[in-house]
Amino acid sequence: MKKLINNITKKLEDSDNIPFSYFVQVIILLVAVSAILLPHVYIKNQIYYKSVKINKLEKSLTHLRNENKILKIKYSRIYFNNRV
Repeated sequence: MKKLINNITKKLEDSDNIPFSYFVQVIILLVAVSAILLPHVYIKNQIYYKSVKINKLEKSLTHLRNENKILKIKYSRIYFNNRV
């Protein structure tokens, strides 16, 4: 029984030390995943901000078109009043 406990204890003590190659592999994996995901996140953010700008411009365009219609109506009223 003592031999079994000693073997388990020895295995646990050995497993606490991570080999340097595994550490390097994990770091390389993290760098690779970051290199793949960071541009993806950046592009998504840029698309979002561009769509916000486009939405603001479309609202302005709609507002200006409506204002143009109102001004045309006012102009036609003034023109008609001055002709008569």
